[in-house]
Amino acid sequence: MEIKYISGVVSALLTAGLFSMNANAAFVTLPSAAGQPGCGVASATTIRCSGAANVLSDKLYIAPVVQSGVYSFPSTLSLISKVDTNFASTTDALYAGTFSDYVFMDTTTNSVVIGSRLYFGPINGQRNLSEANDIFRYGYEGFKVEAGWTRLSSSDLRAYSAAMSNVGLKQGADVYNSNVVDFRTDVNASEGNAQSGLYLIRTDATAFKVIDNAIKIRQGGEEGQSVLSVSLSGYAPTKLESGVAAGETVKMYGGSYTSNMNVSGTATVEYGNAQFGGSVVATNGSHINANTGTTATFNGAFNQQVGALLGGGGTFVFNGGYSAGNSPGSVTVNGDVVFGASNEALFEIGGLLQGTQYDHLTVNGNLTFGGVLKLSFINGYTGNAGDTFDLFDFTSSTGAFSSIAVLSPLGYGFGYTYDAASGVLTVIPVPEPESYALLALGLGVISFASRRKKQ
Repeated sequence: MEIKYISGVVSALLTAGLFSMNANAAFVTLPSAAGQPGCGVASATTIRCSGAANVLSDKLYIAPVVQSGVYSFPSTLSLISKVDTNFASTTDALYAGTFSDYVFMDTTTNSVVIGSRLYFGPINGQRNLSEANDIFRYGYEGFKVEAGWTRLSSSDLRAYSAAMSNVGLKQGADVYNSNVVDFRTDVNASEGNAQSGLYLIRTDATAFKVIDNAIKIRQGGEEGQSVLSVSLSGYAPTKLESGVAAGETVKMYGGSYTSNMNVSGTATVEYGNAQFGGSVVATNGSHINANTGTTATFNGAFNQQVGALLGGGGTFVFNGGYSAGNSPGSVTVNGDVVFGASNEALFEIGGLLQGTQYDHLTVNGNLTFGGVLKLSFINGYTGNAGDTFDLFDFTSSTGAFSSIAVLSPLGYGFGYTYDAASGVLTVIPVPEPESYALLALGLGVISFASRRKKQ
């Protein structure tokens, strides 16, 4: 047991707003082995980085902004989200406390920071879980990890130490675990330490999501109590290597994501330009959002299936291939769309019914045409003179397809025209062989000027 300590002089200066604790004021790397750089030194003696009772010499401590006794987050942290979860003792179901789960963006690295703050309620004489000796955070495999802590009140309990280890108090020597960050502490209301500080993990991730069992609060039996723990869902960094599962929500702050993926839940670009290098399939019921002022750029093949919505009012750029529906279908984008110069937009036509027999894209924003329009006539459709296919609806448009490629031709004697101003393809008769060359180019009325189309 340790009672936190702040000297009377420092405390008074903080309250007056005349002093800002200027400790290390930086995150420290958590080493994977002794002898490696970490813990604020060139060669760490252990994988566990220890703090200090006096914040002036605590390498883990990051000074908050304090003005007139009011504590605010360190100036480099921009709060994205906070969720408070009440939890109970696992053996008696009595309220034990509240866990506050934070996500920040570090403005110096443009990367995700996960925060933990724990409060234990008063003990009523019956509750089993009354102390936290370890706060474990899971989901850090494959990420660069740095740790630190700050306080949001003068009474917050410090982080005693931090390590990438799943070994808790009184469980033996630490063993490096690249998926886990452990903050050793001693939060206990009966000892006057009811509220922890804000324990911080800075990563090199630019996206985060909620995962099951992201948090474990462990009572280690330091003073003869039962060894107990409670696990909670919470925030964790992600590289989208497994895509976005149904019911899952991922938020991105720019970044580059290289994996092929299915998006079945909700993925939102909150800031900057998120780059996707692999193929992406947006399945029925999914949402991919680019908020206003942000961009989602897809450099691999993108398939927007029926029931998948792209929205948010931002910009969607397709460079590696785009296909609408799932043989075929009608889909919608609420935002601007750019078909890049290297893009190939595939549209299938198998009959006259929009969305069920031929592909259709509605863009509630500006549609910039570019690259190649690829047409595939399917399901035995060979064409009838005068058949029309409204492939695109848009609020406004610019640019033009550089060419139109036909993967499977119409029947003998039929060709088509494509009106870029309206996005409508029309089947026409081709009676003379000398017309074939022009028709094979698929040239219709293509305008490079800005256009508007009534939806």
